[in-house]
Amino acid sequence: MIVKSEWQLWNLNILSVLLEETIENLNIKPNGVYVDGTLGGAGHSHEILKRLGEGGRLIGIDQDGEAIAAAKKRLAEYGDKVTIVRDNYQNFKSILDELTIFQVDGILLDIGVSSYQLDNVDRGFTYRVDAPLDMRMDDRQTKTAKDIVNGYSEQELFRILREYGEERFAKKHCISHCNVSVKKKGYRDNRRTECNYPKFNSCKKYEMHRDIRRNRHFRRFGLS
Repeated sequence: MIVKSEWQLWNLNILSVLLEETIENLNIKPNGVYVDGTLGGAGHSHEILKRLGEGGRLIGIDQDGEAIAAAKKRLAEYGDKVTIVRDNYQNFKSILDELTIFQVDGILLDIGVSSYQLDNVDRGFTYRVDAPLDMRMDDRQTKTAKDIVNGYSEQELFRILREYGEERFAKKHCISHCNVSVKKKGYRDNRRTECNYPKFNSCKKYEMHRDIRRNRHFRRFGLS
């Protein structure tokens, strides 16, 4: 289990996805302005900043507070050359407007769940061990995966799996009815909850960990 204080140690060993290819295709200009919309462990951002001159600038965006803290520490040596913002990258236009930046030379998005988020059981993304159904990218949000699974209707869950998870069998995997014990306690974790799923207009009991694909689809939905 990884705790918050260990993020920096994990951060030092992070392997950024397609790092060399990404940096090469960004074609970084020394005086350019770049946006890393998924700052994370700052692996990509660190390489971008190494290539920027005095007139260059990087805007790093992430909604994960732990990632923000780690990135600030890792990129501290670059001073005013980097601006770190805690937000969702979908708001990058308003973020840039507030910074009076109206043109950039490159934008990077490394979309998905990070290794740290998966390994930290308290975040609720993993299905390797029992953990709370949290799955929030931004812990400032109040709604968790537990709230969604327990509070959304079958039709709403079906829409999430179909539209965000692109699941062909979304209806099959949708929650129809929960057994008595689940109705009393709700979905508490991501492995041992038992529930019923519709199959040929009948209910068949499954344990959550027997269909980990469903958990994966909620990660795609991301609660972001």
